[in-house]
Amino acid sequence: MGAIYALLALGLVMIIRAVNMPNIAQCEMAMIGAFISYNLYAVLAIPFYLTFIITILITGLVGVLIERFAYRPAMKGKAPIANAIIASVAVHILLTNLARIIGSPRPLRFPSPLGERLISLGMAKIPMQSILIIGAGLFIMALLQFFFKTRIGLALRAVMSDREVAQLMGIKVSWAISWTFAISAALGAAGGILVAPVVFVVFNMGSMLLGKALAAAAVGGFYSIPGAVVGGFTVGILRTVFSNISSAYADSFVYAILIAILLLMPESYISKLIGTRRG
Repeated sequence: MGAIYALLALGLVMIIRAVNMPNIAQCEMAMIGAFISYNLYAVLAIPFYLTFIITILITGLVGVLIERFAYRPAMKGKAPIANAIIASVAVHILLTNLARIIGSPRPLRFPSPLGERLISLGMAKIPMQSILIIGAGLFIMALLQFFFKTRIGLALRAVMSDREVAQLMGIKVSWAISWTFAISAALGAAGGILVAPVVFVVFNMGSMLLGKALAAAAVGGFYSIPGAVVGGFTVGILRTVFSNISSAYADSFVYAILIAILLLMPESYISKLIGTRRG
């Protein structure tokens, strides 16, 4: 699950760096991606790789629309950042309830594209779906790193580093922010597709993932993209360890870590170790 938390944390960090606000509705992109992919793959029997691509594109468009019609008006001019945060909470609640009405109030079983096969590693037997999650997650992160070296990616990085300076350099900031929301939503959708066979597709799955994604972003430093990846895998490992101690309280341990980090280390140790606050 660490790869899932890393993907979601990456989306959170990208938006925090671009507009200086946490997008509370980020994990709803995972829920939207899970519902769309369920209907394409399980209902319409579209091949999984095509389902993956179509879902990411659709959810990316949803992210752009949300930014354009919900967040941009709330951040217009010198409006307080609280307006945008309240807007993100409203979008989170709206999308959750729409999924319950339009999607399904009951959990839906998403068949794994790899079936129920297990792979043996010594004494342990690991589901192939877990291997797919790790492999696909790492591939997407590597692809994102490559994208950041393209012309568009460099423009996004400039805006995420300093919007005012980027604007002086001739970069259209509103365009770059829309791209950021699209990529962030696509990362969330990828996480939702990959995790759906593990946790089922349910209208409140975004809420269930949000705390872990925030914890991952906090562990790695809210402004650090490499830190978000490290934080995601760290939270995944810790949650696995805590689940072996007490599965009922595993999430509580993770949230306790999040609170402790926010109180004791506003800028996380991992972020300092990587060597950049906004890198």
